[in-house]
Amino acid sequence: MQAKVRQRLRLRYAKDDVLMYIGQRDLLRYVIKLLRRSEIPFAVSGGFSPKPRLTFGPALPLGVQADNELLDVELSADLEWSAAEVAAARDRLADVSAPRDFVRELSACPTGAQPVNQLIAGARYRLVYGGDPAPVLAALNSDTPLAYNFKGKPRDLRQTISVVRGGQDMIEIDGAARPDENLNIIQLGRSLAELTGMKPLLHRRLALLDTDGAPL
Repeated sequence: MQAKVRQRLRLRYAKDDVLMYIGQRDLLRYVIKLLRRSEIPFAVSGGFSPKPRLTFGPALPLGVQADNELLDVELSADLEWSAAEVAAARDRLADVSAPRDFVRELSACPTGAQPVNQLIAGARYRLVYGGDPAPVLAALNSDTPLAYNFKGKPRDLRQTISVVRGGQDMIEIDGAARPDENLNIIQLGRSLAELTGMKPLLHRRLALLDTDGAPL
C-alpha cells in the first residue's frame, strides 16, 4: 500500500533583535510551541522517539538577524488545506508570535516540490558599519588570507564567498550555505575587524539563494 503524500506548508519567517540570540534547538522549540498554539496539526515521525516533521534552512549563528528564513511544516496525513485555510493559519501564527514580527508568509508547497533544504545553495548577508566600509571592501578584494581554525582544522573564508557589494555604511556578501561549505558571517566579521580595525555593528542574513544565486 502506497503511503499518502502529506501536504507541506512553507513558512517564511524573520529573526529580529531578540530572536537572533536563540540557537537552532531553541528555535525548534519556539516554532513547535507556535504551531501548537495556532492549532496547526504538524506530522510527527514514528518509532519510540517521535519528532516533528519540520525542515529548516541552514542554521544561523547567534547574533545574526534575518529577514527571509524558510521552514517546511509537514501536515498530518489526512489533511489537505485550501488557500483560505492556509491564510487563516498564517494569521493565527502571527497572532500567537506577537509582539515578535516572526511570521512573514505561509503558503502551501506544490505536490512533489523539493524540501526547502534541497533548494538552498547560498545566502546573502549584510554587514553594517558605523562609517565608510572602504577598508573592509579593500580587505575583501585583496589576496590577504581570511583563514581561521574550525574544530582544529584550518578553513579559508574566501572559498565560501562568491559576490561582494558595498555602499555607504554597509557591505553585502553572497556566500555558500551548505553544511560542508558554509559561510560563517560572524567569523568573517571578526577576521575583517582584525585586518581593518572596523567591527560590524550588525550582522544580517537578507535572503537564502538558489543554485542560480536568486533569492528564494
